Amino acid sequence: MESFKNYCENHKKQIKLAVCIMFLLTLTCVSFIHIENKYTKKDKEIVATLVEKKTEENDAIEQEESEVPEEKTKNIIMVDVKGFVINEGVYSLNENARVIDAINAAGGLKESAYTRYLNLSKIVHDEDVIIVNSLEEIEHMKQETTVKEEIQCELTNKVCLTEEKIITSTVTENNKTNDSQKNNSNDIREEMDEPLNTLVNINTATKETLMSLKGIGESKADKIIEYRNTQGTFKTIDEIKNVSGIGDSVYEKIKDYITAQ
Repeated sequence: MESFKNYCENHKKQIKLAVCIMFLLTLTCVSFIHIENKYTKKDKEIVATLVEKKTEENDAIEQEESEVPEEKTKNIIMVDVKGFVINEGVYSLNENARVIDAINAAGGLKESAYTRYLNLSKIVHDEDVIIVNSLEEIEHMKQETTVKEEIQCELTNKVCLTEEKIITSTVTENNKTNDSQKNNSNDIREEMDEPLNTLVNINTATKETLMSLKGIGESKADKIIEYRNTQGTFKTIDEIKNVSGIGDSVYEKIKDYITAQ
């Protein structure tokens, strides 16, 4: 025991130095462990934030991808193309496609196709039907006698999607040259060159006399006679507008040439 005390006494400085060194080492280890734990926690928080952000981005991408097919579906229309095209059928087109796009989708026009009555720049819509006719078919439709006088159609800005519309268009364009042949069937009359010399009594005039008035054809003359037989005589000339088919425009043409006296 004495020897240990003597040893400690003789090596007092060395022992103090060793104790200081041990204390510093202990303090360093504790600090290092604390710092490591601190940064480890912070790293975990950063990693968790990054993982959460990545998950949100993936969810957004998946949602966008799921919405794309629906959006594309809304922008697709179906059009039926018939007649003188290479391949008749129903075709898918982009929204706002034109008639020419539909024809091209069907392989283009056949050699005998006639497109004068088609507006190739017209925008088509879902479920439209486009019929491309030949010149022979158009000429045949011009000879139809079932077209009524009241049907009118301007060729500009029109797409002839049905045979009925094509008939309407062709009649409008050619009615001036065909009027003389259609007076009996269409009740269309050319303007008279000279006014009548005497007034026509609409209460007593025959069918032929009534037809001498401009704008009055066979069917309108029959309706005038039928009206006065069933409703009684006309009291004034403007009562003739009560007859079916005689409106203001026809009345203006004949009012100066008729009488009810």
